[in-house]
Amino acid sequence: MRHNLATSWLLLTALATTACSRDAVPSSEHDVGEVLDTGLSQQADASLGDTQGRPDAGPPRCSETATLTIPSDILVWNWWVGDELPQNQFSIQIDETPCRVHLTTTADWLIAGTDLTGDNLFIRLNPEVAPSGIHEARVELRLRQGGPVAAVINVQLRALNRALNHRKPRVLIIGMDGVRPDALALAYTPQIDLLARRGTASYSASTQLSSSTVSAAGWHSIFTGVEPTKHRVTINGAYEQLDRAYPTFFERAHRELALKSAVTANWVPIIDRLIEPNILSFSMSGTDQEVTDAMVEKLVSGENDIHFVHLDDVDHAGHQHGFDPYNDYYIRAIEGNDTMVGALVSAIQQRPDIANENWLVVWVTDHGGSGRNHGERILTHQRIPQVVAGPDTIRRTVTGGNHMDIHPTIMQHLGLSPQESWDLDGTIFGLPLLTETNCTDEFDDDQDGQIDCADPDCTAADACVPIEDICPGGNIGQRIEWAIYTASMQGAVARLTGSCGGAGRERTVLWRAPRSGRFTFNSISSRGDTVLWARTACQGEELACNDNLYGDARMDVPYNIQSLIQLDLVEGQRLILGLDEVVRDGVDQVVLNVYELALACSEAQTSNALGTGVAHGNNDAQATRFTPSCAGMGRDHVILWTAPQSGQFRFDTQGSTLDTVLALYEPDCLEELACNDDGGSGFTSALDRTMQQGDQVAIVVGGFRGKNGQWQLNINIRP
Repeated sequence: MRHNLATSWLLLTALATTACSRDAVPSSEHDVGEVLDTGLSQQADASLGDTQGRPDAGPPRCSETATLTIPSDILVWNWWVGDELPQNQFSIQIDETPCRVHLTTTADWLIAGTDLTGDNLFIRLNPEVAPSGIHEARVELRLRQGGPVAAVINVQLRALNRALNHRKPRVLIIGMDGVRPDALALAYTPQIDLLARRGTASYSASTQLSSSTVSAAGWHSIFTGVEPTKHRVTINGAYEQLDRAYPTFFERAHRELALKSAVTANWVPIIDRLIEPNILSFSMSGTDQEVTDAMVEKLVSGENDIHFVHLDDVDHAGHQHGFDPYNDYYIRAIEGNDTMVGALVSAIQQRPDIANENWLVVWVTDHGGSGRNHGERILTHQRIPQVVAGPDTIRRTVTGGNHMDIHPTIMQHLGLSPQESWDLDGTIFGLPLLTETNCTDEFDDDQDGQIDCADPDCTAADACVPIEDICPGGNIGQRIEWAIYTASMQGAVARLTGSCGGAGRERTVLWRAPRSGRFTFNSISSRGDTVLWARTACQGEELACNDNLYGDARMDVPYNIQSLIQLDLVEGQRLILGLDEVVRDGVDQVVLNVYELALACSEAQTSNALGTGVAHGNNDAQATRFTPSCAGMGRDHVILWTAPQSGQFRFDTQGSTLDTVLALYEPDCLEELACNDDGGSGFTSALDRTMQQGDQVAIVVGGFRGKNGQWQLNINIRP
């Protein structure tokens, strides 16, 4: 009876265990013998013993004319520690029975054996002794012990294991400029995908949040681990204010650890302006292919410890043809760079001392984009992918993270744990931590077998104490202003939800009405898709809840994924406001803005003029306070207008460069009188209203769904 594959591998495991425990074989060849058809325990022993001198122990001998055939003679294994073990099965055909094969391997990392019938050959890797690097070995098949080789299977191993002798930490950072995660998902990128499977990957990470999403700000935040508000690089080409108090990881590794760095970059300012002068052992600039080839050469040489290569073809394709996941030019640029990623990673395994080196490979980008540009503080520009891979990394896909995590992660791998005095804005990404840092992610951060609230590290964590002990998380008093509350969602917990949604983490704040009136609360400028709710108490009656400002989410109008509620309140009324996520880990930072509608009118521009351009301006920096009935409005401006005479008046926004919404309110800004979206020519708005001399009306002009640009208000008396 033939044994199944599972039984065969039980046998092969026994072979491997015995082979590893025996004395070292003095020659380079390792005899794994043959498997006898006498039962599992007997066969394992017999297969490893020397049958010479024991004529009753071996199988029937084959004649000198017997022949052996196998279906293949070469294998290539690409394996990193943590991968599924390479293993292959071959059928053995011998033209003579009874007759059994004798096996030897030429390396101890190569294990071979047959099943009980002798008809199937199994080959696999021994991970315990597989050294990093590129190695070749063979399985030799003989029909008689000590006889000539009847067949050979050649095996090439390309391996990356933990250092066998001493730990020499090494790093490769591959920076691909301008990659959107949704485009990466559609492109054919087997090399980047393989890296992602071999470590920690995020496809919803964030850029720096305090500056325009330009390359100089992004790459320097990656290098330093801090926001542009600290390192002072905010735009391309202006480096005079750069603050060297926040060193790059190149400088920190050079100064603290005496490590050598090599940098090749398509974009010259990375070398000439961002990295500290005179600390690189090698640098050069050129095309993507040129900088890749140069870095491959430096990796193979083994001269340096830290290696950074910058590729720019993807960003160039975005500027020329569009940052769009359905743009073929943009996708092809990503796929072209993926081939270079493969060449760079493969070069690691060719290093002369690779067996004693412990590697970390980082893949990161500086920003996304839309249209043919980037630079705005919007989700499509700030949402990025990033990957950290290597023998010591945790293998999983996560949400969140940011490119400022790269600096502390590299330093941790190099053996210099981040210090509080460094004042970093990133955290370690993808490497095991010393404590259970995140008590809500259902993951064992410190790999001690205790997860989240079951870990003593989380005893005092917000996620593990009664809700009344952590809600509200802040008290913002009675203030009314833009960005009255701003907070990172890192460390926030998912304990409360609103009736309109909110399946993720939340931040809660206490607010009291300074007087009676109608108040607007919104989350505009938050980073991610938010839900906003108001309650009388943390677990009390819900007063209002909103997911999207305008009823749907459209990424071309980023305001739409933010939230707005309006409430009529009495002086001193207490609210708990919750800033929540639509999906878990979908928001990087929350912002709460509070406005009083009556205050909008009391502080409004006043006028009684007639004619073209009575009022005009740019609404880019205006607040969003009103919710007119005819259309979604954002970035509104108020004019308190008095009729200079009696008659019918035409109010319109002809001459505006943006899609406008126009509304008329009572002079206290509380009650809507009329509203129009596209009543004028094109996307302009128009309203007619009969008024008596001295009547007042609050005119509110805003952008359709928060669009911004130049607006113009015209007021004329109708004939």
